[in-house]
Amino acid sequence: MDTDRIDRFREQWQYSASGEELPDQDQLIDAEEMLLIRIPRPMRAFLLWLSDLQPVGWELVTCHDPFLHSYLPEVTALAWDEELPRYLIPLAFNASSYAAVDDSAAVHIWSKQLKEAVDQFDSIESWIETGWQ
Repeated sequence: MDTDRIDRFREQWQYSASGEELPDQDQLIDAEEMLLIRIPRPMRAFLLWLSDLQPVGWELVTCHDPFLHSYLPEVTALAWDEELPRYLIPLAFNASSYAAVDDSAAVHIWSKQLKEAVDQFDSIESWIETGWQ
């Protein structure tokens, strides 16, 4: 994710900043070690630069505070328990769905009720541009 896009997304969603802190590299490594997985590079960039925003209809995962209900390892464990395939890592969630990333950084919208993907975006950027509207 390039800095121009990051700046544009931050400017567009500035009014909805949640007040959350952004994680640092060490906190991402801690989350990876807890999950025993590697977070795809585009998701790492998203978490480092944009995870403090609050899009309408979604709650973004966090990595800076293990006591939050949105802490990535906790959300992932719950999502996998609810039958989200283990090749997907939650990026955001709401009452009915998970937005989850695969190894290629495509975003899948996974219905908790249907137990299947109901939409897909080629990248995190395309999910932000069209899925946050």
